[in-house]
Amino acid sequence: MDVHVSGLAGHWPSAIRPVADLLLAAEAHEVIEVHLADKPVARGHAREPLSAAVLDSARLVILLDDLRKLTGTHFPTPAEVAPGEVAMLAALRDLHTHGKAVMPGGTLSAEVNEQGRGHLLEVTDDNSDCRLVIDARWEQTCAEQKFPPVEVRVYGPRVRLANRAELETARPSEHGSVTARFTCPDDQVLEVRSKSLPRIAEG
Repeated sequence: MDVHVSGLAGHWPSAIRPVADLLLAAEAHEVIEVHLADKPVARGHAREPLSAAVLDSARLVILLDDLRKLTGTHFPTPAEVAPGEVAMLAALRDLHTHGKAVMPGGTLSAEVNEQGRGHLLEVTDDNSDCRLVIDARWEQTCAEQKFPPVEVRVYGPRVRLANRAELETARPSEHGSVTARFTCPDDQVLEVRSKSLPRIAEG
């Protein structure tokens, strides 16, 4: 079986989802069988390993199609999406599917008002970890397309205020807020739980 890909970018994820599924199947299995109307129409061996770029594009198509089903947001597959953005999209899919997700990279930026800034500076220092529980609105975009915002609660058992010095001198924005950045030690994660999506029973 020879696979020739002219490019998945620009096509609607829902339309090319079967192609993406086939590409990932060709990576996972030595023998591939194609069915139409539940009847096998072709069978063959994948001769050459697919490139990482092709597989990443196929995974992006599947991810965007899953998010289309979950959120109703539908747009053509972008030509390029940064790995960090793909990780955030995957986490957003987890949030919609399971009601919770792990924030990629263990970092979080949050807008805080003057009272919140004063409290942060009072209870933290440059070298100590603290426990974080914060309510936020997850607003995710991809290729300038916005997904519906989700009200979430973020949990961090051990985090550190990463921009304390900046907060000490920052001037509030026109909305009266400043940005606080938190980061986790390598062995810790930030967990996000939905406050606005229907609760999903866990097995």
